[in-house]
Amino acid sequence: MTGGGALRPEKAGVQAFYDGHGWTWDEKSASFEDGATFDDLRECSASYRSRANDRVRTALAGGGRFLLDAASGAIQYDDYRRFSEAYRRRVCVDLSRRGLAAARQRIGGHGLFVQADATRLPFAKDVFDAVVSLHTLYHVPADEQHVFLRELVRVLRPAKRAVVVSTWDKSPWDKALRAPGALGRRLARMLGRGPVPSTHATAEGPSLYFEPTRRSWLEHARPNDARLATLCWRSVSVDLLRRVPGRPWGTRLLRALSWAEDLCPRLLGRLGQYPLFVFEKDR
Repeated sequence: MTGGGALRPEKAGVQAFYDGHGWTWDEKSASFEDGATFDDLRECSASYRSRANDRVRTALAGGGRFLLDAASGAIQYDDYRRFSEAYRRRVCVDLSRRGLAAARQRIGGHGLFVQADATRLPFAKDVFDAVVSLHTLYHVPADEQHVFLRELVRVLRPAKRAVVVSTWDKSPWDKALRAPGALGRRLARMLGRGPVPSTHATAEGPSLYFEPTRRSWLEHARPNDARLATLCWRSVSVDLLRRVPGRPWGTRLLRALSWAEDLCPRLLGRLGQYPLFVFEKDR
């Protein structure tokens, strides 16, 4: 692995989780353990999930020679594969050897694969035409999260974009939908008492470090040589998403939610559960 030196315990735990559990394939559910455990993979939510991933592709914009996928994992969804369609090569960096092996199987010669710590990227500055990183920031040790963001911008070419999906520590929007008021009570009656369980229990495998993003921290941590736009990836938590019944009206409800997220991307990016951060490097 590039970068040298022993990993911090938090990072070693993330590596162990994904090598031993997260990037294992389960034939019964036809998915990686990571997706089965941490997302809602039901057919009724497919369009909602796909629309969120379209926002990533739109935010990346343009194309070019190299797209960096920082902590790429297995590139587990077809939507994720499409992020690099406009780029000659996709450079996948991850701590997990198993994740990189799975990514190689999925994109083959389109990819270059590097086992490395994304807080110490083994690349020169100003080399990538775009950077994408999904669900990585909150697995980075809290005191290195700003380093991670600055590394992504450092290797980015001027006037290009780094797109990062994370999760807030608190979501006022998610909380409002669960509130005891009239709207909350009506929604609770519609969605039922509890969520659809994940395919596999989160207790399996090693513990996984998790430190969500705080709004007050983000502006302080923003790289000085980049502008930041906070947009919406998905506005509701997986727990709430799993409460949507797998019936036609549930799909229509999620379609309306996608419409609201498209209409108010900045508002629901700040208030919703999963923000999409777009860093544009100065010229």
